[in-house]
Amino acid sequence: PESVFGRSVASSTGPKKPTEDKVCMDNLPVAHDETLLKALMVCVREVWGRVNSKTDCASADLARLLACLETLSLPNEFARLFVEPALSTCIDEVKPACVSLLISQVSGRRRAVFDGRDFLKLTNRIALLDPSSFRSTMGYGSGPGIFISALHTYLPRLSSENTESILTSLWESCEEGIDTKTADSCAVGYLSSLSSLLETRHKKEALRLSPRTYTVIVQVLLRPVFSTFSKLASGGTEETLAAMHSIEKSYIDCLTQLDAAVLEENQMLVLSSDDYHMNLSRAIYIVDLLSRHYFEEQGRSSKELLKVIAWFANQRSSPSNNEASLRQLAVRISMAAAISESSESKKDSMSLLFEALLVRGPVTCCLELMGMLASTWTNRCNAESSSSELYFRGTRGDSLLLPTLMKDVSNLLLKDLPFNIGAYGRYAEVQGLIANSVLRIFKTWSVQGVSEEELSLIENILVCCRTLEHNNEENLASLVVSRLSTFQSATTTVFTQD
Repeated sequence: PESVFGRSVASSTGPKKPTEDKVCMDNLPVAHDETLLKALMVCVREVWGRVNSKTDCASADLARLLACLETLSLPNEFARLFVEPALSTCIDEVKPACVSLLISQVSGRRRAVFDGRDFLKLTNRIALLDPSSFRSTMGYGSGPGIFISALHTYLPRLSSENTESILTSLWESCEEGIDTKTADSCAVGYLSSLSSLLETRHKKEALRLSPRTYTVIVQVLLRPVFSTFSKLASGGTEETLAAMHSIEKSYIDCLTQLDAAVLEENQMLVLSSDDYHMNLSRAIYIVDLLSRHYFEEQGRSSKELLKVIAWFANQRSSPSNNEASLRQLAVRISMAAAISESSESKKDSMSLLFEALLVRGPVTCCLELMGMLASTWTNRCNAESSSSELYFRGTRGDSLLLPTLMKDVSNLLLKDLPFNIGAYGRYAEVQGLIANSVLRIFKTWSVQGVSEEELSLIENILVCCRTLEHNNEENLASLVVSRLSTFQSATTTVFTQD
């Protein structure tokens, strides 16, 4: 409280001119004797001298003292005479403590005692810094993450006229080196803060989100933030995709706070754009929303899922269409399908993928997605498939989205595709439909000169799906003999080499 402060030393001895790059301890207000604050300030003054001389342990001592000051409401002069110059001159080990002290005064101040204008002004100036200046001021440790993660506490207290500039500047600071741990924590903190702000929209609180601020948040989320993700979704390395995973989860938390009408108005649910990167990102977010049970309208979930599968089936891996990102989308689709897919939509999904394989040839991503979907369907019908059980249990978590696991699991499920899709066909009584579709694909691929490995996969599906009830005995026997001959030939080759 203000009563523990006496007059400033400067008022009796004459002010010492403060500089922007140096803390002027003599100009700080002086607390009354025999108060805890007096004792703390004496310690801060003594330790500050040791920090400047780079004495061992001085940084840790100062950080602990500043943490003690966080519980007190400090006068405005502290922002200008201590916090701001300290951020400019302190080493990186102390800057997180200075940032925490600033945030404590902005978010926890009692307005009846202090208005905190100087602290708010300093916060506003820092938030508007360009990425390079922001990193220089906040340091390269945990300081930037602390400041950005507290966005939801100070943004409502700042002028709404600067909201768009603040959010844009801070996001630019977040996206720099987004595959690093520091940037990762900043981006997650930024999105988590926006999610917290969106949650207060309908709450009766003193700092309830204003309509203007809400509009700006929506624009920032669906434009610059989305633009960043769309660029990284398909063009990033495996390390970038791994770092993006936790960030995207926070982004989905924000999207679930928005009405479906808002997403539709901003074209977030449309996959007709000519920009592959944007379509890929939108497809990822649609299936993630499906996994969160976002769509409440009856039949809407199945419709959105089929839309994503239809777009996916028309894609082909290439240098511009990153294979890892398509495989990650396939995993997400299968996760959403395990939750929201109806029996009718399963047939539609299967038909879409078969049609794509017939028209476009052996597209790897389509086969991989079919393997993942068939695995989840097989688990539902209690078929005895070890890979199906492995994959279905994996889809309950996020481990399969890690790039190092996706390819191995995908290859495993692809090998088990014939058994899984055959088991599903018998369970759903659509094995005849599957067999006819696969037979058309087999005849077309045979003419096109498709590799023996790919033809072998299709033949194995036919063996698992065809039954005497739907096909004559002679055709089935011929197909089985063909597969046995291929296996015998391969076995003989192996023994000959040995």
